[in-house]
Order: sequence, then structure tokens, then C-alpha cells
Amino acid sequence: MEIEEIIFKLFVNRSDCYAEQLEKGYVARKEPLTLETIKEHLNGNITIGAYQLSREMVIWGIYDFD
Repeated sequence: MEIEEIIFKLFVNRSDCYAEQLEKGYVARKEPLTLETIKEHLNGNITIGAYQLSREMVIWGIYDFD
């Protein structure tokens, strides 16, 4: 199993869309989040975010302390 497949399995609760970081912030991409998109993120070509909430279910959470 490739790393992008593991990340998809662990962190993608909603595969019908994702967020992409642009110069002025994040924008919603209303297209499927694919393994290729995750691979592009891991290679440093783009920065994306997966949505945790799918209807009424969250499969992961995170705290970020700076």
C-alpha cells in the first residue's frame, strides 16, 4: 500500500471535495479528492486540506499549538 492510500484511508472522511491553499487563503474545490491530489500534496506541489465532517460524523481531530 502506498503512503497516499494510507493517508486517504486514515484522514479522508469526505472525498467529494477538498480545500486548496492559494496565495490569499484556502478555497473549496468541489471535485473528488483523489490519490493523485494527495500525492501532489506530499510532493510539495500543492497544499490541500481534507474536510473532517461528513454529515454528522467526524473521523479525526487535531490540535495545533504554536
